[in-house]
Amino acid sequence: LLFFPFLWGFGTAMASLFLDLYARGSNGCWINKNPKGCEGDECISGANADLYGFWFVYIPRWVSFCVSFLCMTLVYFKVARGEEETPEQELPSRPKTALDAVDEEKEEEKEDGNENDDRGEAAKG
Repeated sequence: LLFFPFLWGFGTAMASLFLDLYARGSNGCWINKNPKGCEGDECISGANADLYGFWFVYIPRWVSFCVSFLCMTLVYFKVARGEEETPEQELPSRPKTALDAVDEEKEEEKEDGNENDDRGEAAKG
């Protein structure tokens, strides 16, 4: 599967070379019928160069774009479906530390103190 892009690139490069499709473009060599700055019949390099450029470059580019879009959409829906099917779970609590034990003791002392205050007020009232 990974060999296919290299094979495609090498194949189109060799085909363009043997069909005499390369010509000077605005940014370097490109599949072009007329080289940049050249005019006249002697400058025409490859027959149907525009058509080959379309088939060698633009068709594969759009096919790869569409395949990538399809794959990402399928992954999105698979993950969304998996999240719907997964029951909600509580996160595991972190291990208790010595400071947590001290905090719990303080809370227990406060609760014990409040209970004693309530009993005392009930006895008075």
